[in-house]
Amino acid sequence: MAWLGPAISEEKFEVGSEVRDAFIQHDAELVQGFKAYDNGIAGRL
Repeated sequence: MAWLGPAISEEKFEVGSEVRDAFIQHDAELVQGFKAYDNGIAGRL
């Protein structure tokens, strides 16, 4: 038996601003782990 976990690359893993904000609220330095979308509204993790 084998198990494969999530196999998604950084370029394709997108989150909304609510997820970004939750991380940053916990630790402001985590903002460095997010990249803005082209429209600047949300980010990539």
